[in-house]
Amino acid sequence: MAQPRLNPRAKPGMLVPAESFFTSKAPVAIGESIEYMITLPKAPGTRSDVRLRCVGKVIRGEQPARYAATLERFEFVRQKN
Repeated sequence: MAQPRLNPRAKPGMLVPAESFFTSKAPVAIGESIEYMITLPKAPGTRSDVRLRCVGKVIRGEQPARYAATLERFEFVRQKN
């Protein structure tokens, strides 16, 4: 099985419970496993943003370069101080 890949040219869009929407300058194949990062802005009174490393599969594409991917699993990424 191919390892999920991080697409450095992809920009996150909207996050919903079962899928994420993103744009990419490079073509992404439907069904492809991907790895992507999501940054949630810090909440008032906290020190830093929350970063999530996510793994999923591309489930659909729309023109010009918009895609939707599943959110199959994620892990928190610790900030280095």
